[in-house]
Amino acid sequence: MRGSQRTPWRKLLRNKAAVAGMAFIALCILMAIFAYFISPDSSPNANRIIVEIGGQKPGHVQQFLYMAKKRSLILFLLYPIPESLIA
Repeated sequence: MRGSQRTPWRKLLRNKAAVAGMAFIALCILMAIFAYFISPDSSPNANRIIVEIGGQKPGHVQQFLYMAKKRSLILFLLYPIPESLIA
């Protein structure tokens, strides 16, 4: 780089508030880009968009069949199924 191009960067890097602001903006941009990977929604109430139901009028009622998945003993002990879902 030539000397005239290097001077503005040196002035900018000497200003601590400007560097902190640039770091904050860079962090926000990275969080926006990787937001889906940082906090994926794997909850059972996540929007799975069932096309057939999405086209129904507001107030439409749908019944779903709950089928328990086979789980390991460790998962069963750590996260037991609520009794309201068993019956």
